[in-house]
Amino acid sequence: MEFTKDQLIRRARFVIQRHTKSLASYPDQTGVAMDVELARIALASMETAPENSAAAPARKKGVSVSDLHDARQVAADTFKNDIYGPGGFVVVFDGKCAGWISALNEPQGWEPESIAVNEKGEVWLAYGGNAYDGAQSWEPLQDGSGEGSPFC
Repeated sequence: MEFTKDQLIRRARFVIQRHTKSLASYPDQTGVAMDVELARIALASMETAPENSAAAPARKKGVSVSDLHDARQVAADTFKNDIYGPGGFVVVFDGKCAGWISALNEPQGWEPESIAVNEKGEVWLAYGGNAYDGAQSWEPLQDGSGEGSPFC
């Protein structure tokens, strides 16, 4: 299998976020602590700024209504297939499932413009920050239609 650099970066962030929580509750997990350190080292080596900014691929800014619709569909499929179990949030980035989180409490583990969707189809956007440090907050998105879910 081959993975893109972005996929590896997202996975490293996920490992750091998930295992850091585990270590807070159960600090005597040597293997888990090693996994966190390896993920941090890998992340640091992968996220170095490109030498020539023109060589960096251009990334669109902003999230469209189509992106939100696609994220809801990815999340619905993920919840339907019961990949992560009930509850929590499916996080979608660049139109693909980037992972699952039980609570929206550590936005810095996700790139800005990541979209979190719960089982009800309510949507939050990772806002602020940058690709290296992660987002600053999760913000709920209102659709204003008054129909169905109060969120986009």
